[in-house]
Amino acid sequence: MNDFSLGSKDEEGQGGDLRVALLGNRATTYTQMKRFDLARDDCLATLSIPNHPWRLEALEKLARCYIALGDPRAALQHIATAQEVAPLDHYILEVELSARAMLSDLRQSRESWAKKEWLTAKQALARAIAKCTGDCPMQWCIWKVEMELSTRSWDDAVSTAESAAKLYPTSAHLLALLGLTRMLSNNLALCLEPLQVAVDLDPGHSFASRTLSRAKRIERSKAEGDKAFESGSYTDAVRSYTETLDIIGSDDQEGGGGHLRAGLLANRAAALLEIERPSEALADIVVSLELQATSSKALRIRARICMAQGSYEEAVEIYIQARKAWSPRECDVAERGMIIQELLDAEAALEMSRRKDFQETSKAPWGDPETDLVQAIWWPIIPSEQ
Repeated sequence: MNDFSLGSKDEEGQGGDLRVALLGNRATTYTQMKRFDLARDDCLATLSIPNHPWRLEALEKLARCYIALGDPRAALQHIATAQEVAPLDHYILEVELSARAMLSDLRQSRESWAKKEWLTAKQALARAIAKCTGDCPMQWCIWKVEMELSTRSWDDAVSTAESAAKLYPTSAHLLALLGLTRMLSNNLALCLEPLQVAVDLDPGHSFASRTLSRAKRIERSKAEGDKAFESGSYTDAVRSYTETLDIIGSDDQEGGGGHLRAGLLANRAAALLEIERPSEALADIVVSLELQATSSKALRIRARICMAQGSYEEAVEIYIQARKAWSPRECDVAERGMIIQELLDAEAALEMSRRKDFQETSKAPWGDPETDLVQAIWWPIIPSEQ
């Protein structure tokens, strides 16, 4: 709604030129306030008044408003009308170039998306958004969130979805996307609320309904796996975690399942390790770390697998990575304490392994002073002591 009003043409009698001037001035003010929707409405009102001398200026201003609002096709339609009057006008040509550039970026983004060239699609959309000086159109917000998910930019996906949901709070699709991004970011506790709001806003919205149902199934199945693991029923835990992973899936458009899938793979790897299936555990943890390379939890499990396989030096290196990657957002302080203790155990196992290898190679007796000196020179420094 306009913040102030102008009298109608009938009220002003023959003051049509005055009304045109006031509408033009108000449109300029709205433009400076970045209220391009209101500026557009005033430009359209101006053009509805016949036979006034500022028609070309109003068309140019209207085209700029449409570009700012992310509608280059509408801008080009009004530019074409302006060019019928002044085909070589410098300002009109300038606006036309801007509109065509935005349209080209959008076309490239959608074509790249169709080819699953996620990064190219994301970059092209970013260029279009940079040209849009008003609020980002809702559809563009949806595309941007989807592209952040596809390129596995989890922090950007969540922040973009949250900003878009604030800008368009009644959009069931954006709220459902916010719930999906939180879910794939392994934040099940916060994903259900926006999904439920989306379904309440639009009960017939299939994407919101499907995602809500899926999130609830994942939460339930994961809880069953966690309960089985904590009780020592590791085979049951593997079965529940496998069911959960099947629900999550590995769709490229969802970043391969994201941090949620990474966490469940790490959980299943830990359960597999407990029932002495280290090869299967290793396969899970490799994929988990591909999805979330800085997870201290997954790194710790990877190091435990190395210990089970007798790869003590590699275990020490990975425990050190896990200690550096530890974050209170992912694991509690007790988990960090276990990483440090297991690192010390791994270093002790590595030292014992090296002593054994040296003794077998040199045939020297244990505790010999000369042998101890040679050992000190021959052994490489353990990474954590550097």
